[in-house]
Amino acid sequence: MGGPTARTFLLEMNALFEAFVTRLLGEAFHGTGVAVRAQHPLRGAIRHGDGRSYTTITPDIQLVRGHGPGAWRRSVDAKYKLYTDRKIKPEDLYQSFAYANALSASHVAATPTAYIVFASDRDVPPDHVVLRRFDGSPIARITAVGLNLPDILGALGGIGLSPMLSTLRDQFGGIYPPQESLNGDATST
Repeated sequence: MGGPTARTFLLEMNALFEAFVTRLLGEAFHGTGVAVRAQHPLRGAIRHGDGRSYTTITPDIQLVRGHGPGAWRRSVDAKYKLYTDRKIKPEDLYQSFAYANALSASHVAATPTAYIVFASDRDVPPDHVVLRRFDGSPIARITAVGLNLPDILGALGGIGLSPMLSTLRDQFGGIYPPQESLNGDATST
């Protein structure tokens, strides 16, 4: 009683970073035909053997081009974690590999792909991790993209943000599937 008091203000950084990444991707993909969807559940992805729903999984963000079951889709998992100089944790890889497979279309021969976006203090090249079968053939691919937060935050509201958004969009390689692949007539990589 009578001692100093302090007030605190806490932010849930994981949720804040996810909202920031969602907004940033929305800006980056504006006008490209790729929709950015936050927290869209995949209710039918995990089922019992008899077809009944087992559980729902929900990627942080989905990138979608096209409509219906044949639409081109990719998941983005926003991680407010220090992955700039460390390997991605196995549980984050497992989660993204599951999303990649759940969102892949059976009529497209491309390897299912997902993205992990993490906070970084500098520019880093995208990192690629591939899940392979015993025979070496790829099952799923993850591209880890670091966001240089000091540079992006410094450019907000200015003309310097546009080139950064373009670079971010380019780091999502293969994001523009051939139009035919949306109809099942061709494959993309």
